[in-house]
Amino acid sequence: MAGEKVTIRDIAQKAGVSVSTVSRVITCSGRVNSKTRAHIENLMKELGYKPNMAAQSLKTQRTRNIFLVVPDIVNPFYSNIAKTLQRYVSERGYILTLYNTNEDYDEEVRAIESAGETYAGGIVFASVSSDKAIINRLLDLNIPAVLLNSYDKCQIDSVHGERAYGTYLATTYLLENNHRRIAFAGGITSTTIGRSRKKGYLKALAEWSIPLDSRLVFEMGFSADSGYKAGKYFASLTERPTAICCANDMIAMGVLAAFREEGIQVPKDVSITGMDDIVYSQISNPPLTSVTNDSDDFAWHSFRLLFSRIDGQYTGEAREIILGRELVIRDSVAKI
Repeated sequence: MAGEKVTIRDIAQKAGVSVSTVSRVITCSGRVNSKTRAHIENLMKELGYKPNMAAQSLKTQRTRNIFLVVPDIVNPFYSNIAKTLQRYVSERGYILTLYNTNEDYDEEVRAIESAGETYAGGIVFASVSSDKAIINRLLDLNIPAVLLNSYDKCQIDSVHGERAYGTYLATTYLLENNHRRIAFAGGITSTTIGRSRKKGYLKALAEWSIPLDSRLVFEMGFSADSGYKAGKYFASLTERPTAICCANDMIAMGVLAAFREEGIQVPKDVSITGMDDIVYSQISNPPLTSVTNDSDDFAWHSFRLLFSRIDGQYTGEAREIILGRELVIRDSVAKI
């Protein structure tokens, strides 16, 4: 068909299926067998078929545009999710639009509004808010959606790590290394993830019969800047902690920076643990003991959940994927 404009009928005839089946593949509406879908998509590439996406979006009120909404794109955990998810959606002929909210509720609302105004075909959403109004706004979009590390069970598919388990592992490891004055540098307490990571820290202390000292808890945000402020605060204490459990690795990076300025050596003076095992934790000085939170797994499961709904292969109740965690021991913890 060189030199000729390939039509949807040409694709259908070549694939041995109906025009309506090809149309469902193009518009991602209705159920199509996965093998048939792959065959049709390969034929479209082979024959150079380019669907009129503007016309399709007018017809279906959806585009082949997937929104990814994250709280902090500087955090390698989220930037790697974006990189991996973009590869997956691109292979399906979709475009990924990245929206960074800077941990701001109003920006989250604007992101949802933008997804609706641009007729997005789906949305993957990592929220820092525990306001269930966000859930209702996502449901009102009436498009396939997946939540990342955001809420407990709700009416939307979700992917998250084992609640509270990562900080529980890290705090327990510090206790096993004879630390008893253990601080917690946490994120935003109004969020599900912020509360759950603090819960893991508190659970470990309780199991070892260590009373909570409120002066050893600093909660502000999940960024390196918040960690820097936490580090300055802990450095100012007359009786400093011997160890700090950080709610994520970005917070830990900020604490390390503050301690370097204050002349506090890690782990000689204070031990530190992180969470998420981002690439920075492997190259920091010292390399950071952390807990896994595989961003590639998050991207894959988000893609799988989202496109099973886009393709019409699943229309049932909300699903929840819970990913495991493991402690990664490096050089930021010393035994006392």
